[in-house]
Amino acid sequence: MADQSIGAKLGVAADAIKQFGGEIIEDATFMAGDVLATTLAGSKLPETPEEYAALAERGTEIIRLGHAGKGNELSYAEAWYIYKNAPKGFELTVDGRVVGDIGGKMATPFPLDSLKVHGHISLNAQGRIKPGMYDFDPVVMSNPNNSLRIYIRNELNQIAIRQHGAGNPYLIKYSYDDKDFK
Repeated sequence: MADQSIGAKLGVAADAIKQFGGEIIEDATFMAGDVLATTLAGSKLPETPEEYAALAERGTEIIRLGHAGKGNELSYAEAWYIYKNAPKGFELTVDGRVVGDIGGKMATPFPLDSLKVHGHISLNAQGRIKPGMYDFDPVVMSNPNNSLRIYIRNELNQIAIRQHGAGNPYLIKYSYDDKDFK
């Protein structure tokens, strides 16, 4: 994929709006927001053969070990690689101590990778993150107070589906014990 500036990427979105009209404004807005936030926060997928080779080396090691390593946050690119390459039924252990500021029930946007990888989370009685799937299944919640958050999540999932393509959803388990990262 050719490296494009943020201006070029936003220009493509603007051209699409002009060409296809109002019916895609909503999708284009979410895509433009994702491009802007991703660029500003440094969260991206590999764009050069060298970046992909480095990611493949790290991703293959994560899959082999079954964990991301003590003190290592799982990046969006690593999560993407694992989704594309891990076998069905794969389970990954992530150091729960380094997941971006939880801020309630959603990993906060900074670092952006935490939000894009972990998204909506649930905590147990001890305040630790419960295991969750890395997938793009739409969320349906009956609580009307959650409707905007769920709507945004589902829209961003559509962008992620286009970025990820085919792959295998996997379970992310969170550990708070050094022995799980050997």
